[in-house]
Amino acid sequence: MDNAARACQRVFALSLPVAAVLYVSAGAFLPVRDAIAMTRQLGNARLLVVHGYGHTAFLNPSTYMAAYFLTGALPPKGTVCRQNLPPFPPAAG
Repeated sequence: MDNAARACQRVFALSLPVAAVLYVSAGAFLPVRDAIAMTRQLGNARLLVVHGYGHTAFLNPSTYMAAYFLTGALPPKGTVCRQNLPPFPPAAG
């Protein structure tokens, strides 16, 4: 089982009352306004905008994403953050 699958299991085990809507800016298929609309429609959700690297968000989370998936801790409203690491290691010198 990979890290993303384990994180999902933890979320379901926590029975979190509030959903986190994660919007990763780079490579996003939908505009951020759609993430905002979905967050409002869910009613019990919090939007976290991550300036990151597309589909690598679950393998390389931000500190806020990791906290949510590990403990259920939500970021403050309006949080915008970056992933913790770049998607590729620096080029060898």
